[in-house]
Amino acid sequence: METLANWLVPDVPKPLDIKQLTFGRPGGTKSFSFAKIPLPLKSNEVLIEVKAASLNPWDLKVWKQPQTWLKEEHGLGQDFSGVISDLGQGARSKGWKIGDRVCGLKLHYGSQGTIASHLVIDLSKSKYSMTHIPDNMTFEEAAAFPLVFGAAWEGLSYCPMHPHDQGLNVCILGGGTAVGQMAIQLAKNHLRAKHVVCTTAGGESEEIARDLGADHVIDYKAAGNVGDAIEYIVGNQELDETNDQHRVRFANAYSTDGEKFDIILDCAGGAGAGDVLAKAKSLLKPYNEGSAFVTLVGDYNTPKVNASAVHGSNGPSPLISKSISTYDSASYWYGGWTHKLAFQAGSSGFRYITANVKGSGDWINQAHAGFASNSIKVRIDTVYPWTKFDDAFEQLMSRKVKGKIVLRIEDF
Repeated sequence: METLANWLVPDVPKPLDIKQLTFGRPGGTKSFSFAKIPLPLKSNEVLIEVKAASLNPWDLKVWKQPQTWLKEEHGLGQDFSGVISDLGQGARSKGWKIGDRVCGLKLHYGSQGTIASHLVIDLSKSKYSMTHIPDNMTFEEAAAFPLVFGAAWEGLSYCPMHPHDQGLNVCILGGGTAVGQMAIQLAKNHLRAKHVVCTTAGGESEEIARDLGADHVIDYKAAGNVGDAIEYIVGNQELDETNDQHRVRFANAYSTDGEKFDIILDCAGGAGAGDVLAKAKSLLKPYNEGSAFVTLVGDYNTPKVNASAVHGSNGPSPLISKSISTYDSASYWYGGWTHKLAFQAGSSGFRYITANVKGSGDWINQAHAGFASNSIKVRIDTVYPWTKFDDAFEQLMSRKVKGKIVLRIEDF
């Protein structure tokens, strides 16, 4: 029977107890902790019972990067899949309902992560993306794709759009990475690229890249200078028949019939990417045709790059143009992390762009369509129970990964 007190003071739902993977100091011990989600939910909020979450190199950066502005424990995980267990009225009006299988991305730098029993997604905020899980996908598969698909989509969005009968030429550095695997499929199946050339570490990674649609794969370990190898592909260099090493490395080189690349997408970084960046002007089509060198990872180990060769409003060029007379290198802010690009003066030639996944946008709907139609697939390397998070992070740090690492979230 409702009492006068209950009528005057309506029942307020108790906060929901959740379990999540957190850490304290940068690079410190990771452990489970408990927290509370306040209820009732706000209008645009969705409460998700998490079923799976995947790991990305981004999580290693979050774990190791000092977050001086965050005083509490820091969460881990950006990707998620699960089931809607509650939602606000605004979310209901957008067609979401309790019981929906959903997946998506929560971009953060150490706040609550997705490796948790429950997660709140605010549909009105730009750092969140969510879509229904296609019927042909498991929770583990659905948790594996959001960040890497979104990053590949953003990187390739800088491709110049040609008539379909002309086609694009795409070069992907790091085709064996999870982002690179997505980029190969998007280049072939979405952009209908004419030539897709990529680099990998050889072996199984090379086989995977070919299976996903790459027309030619360069083993960067065997190639020596990757920039040289790509120059043979676009016809900038002729085979030196008197050089035994050249005959072994380039005699059967793939050819783009003299066509240069519309885009070089760097998904790996490192010295190999630096070799290519140093030759970018000669590998890309003219700047005024919209070509670009796009990096998703920054450049830790690059050779000195021609400063005046770099164009583009969202790359480091504004800083370089202001600094070139004074400094020998320039730092710039990229995706929340500081990277350095070295340069030297000289003639101009190509556009350089830093890109990263966007928290929201049409890419999540394009991903749903691609996976639902089986035109895009995600490769999973290992699935761990979330109690084995240390093993999962150890494998991620080893870089001996041929797909995504997924944590299956269990009841607590």
